Amino acid sequence: MKNTILLWIGALLFMLLFGCASNRFQATSSSSISELDNWKINAKLGIRTEKDAQSIHLLWHQQGEKYQLRLNGPLGFGSAQIKGDSNQAEIEKGDQSITASPQQLAIQLTGMPLPVNALSWWIKGLLSPQHPAASDIKRSQTGRLESFHQAGWQISILSYSQTEEYLVPKKITGRQGELSFKLIISDWDFSNNKAAE
Repeated sequence: MKNTILLWIGALLFMLLFGCASNRFQATSSSSISELDNWKINAKLGIRTEKDAQSIHLLWHQQGEKYQLRLNGPLGFGSAQIKGDSNQAEIEKGDQSITASPQQLAIQLTGMPLPVNALSWWIKGLLSPQHPAASDIKRSQTGRLESFHQAGWQISILSYSQTEEYLVPKKITGRQGELSFKLIISDWDFSNNKAAE
């Protein structure tokens, strides 16, 4: 009888300790991912406007506020590279280059006002601190962000995946009226991040 009671107490203690460790791990991962300022993703971006739909292969490298995006797909001209920060971006295609705000370039390229600055937070499963407060926020039982409304977009994070020690979004959708996008991330890379060292 005593052995049975001891076994139950041991099992309960193990579950409590494991639960606390898991909660600490989730909290650490959640808080530290917001500090990651150097990352890369390999993704597929599907865009649907009132007039058409297209699919684009996307390589995104974020370094602090600066980013570099390489787009391959229809876009009317094949491929392009965008370099910029929160204020200004430059698109390069062959010998041609155009400089404008990130949103203006997004409209010119895709026909959609994709909020690049906000998206750099959303794809990490976080609300953008650089935009008005989000509303209609829904989270899973474990605290993961599932859906919200911010910067004029209704965003849903449909699935997450484990990359290194981080739980990061894998599939994200956004809708603004008749405009919509779907981002499916196949690879994350945090290897050059100071916070990950």
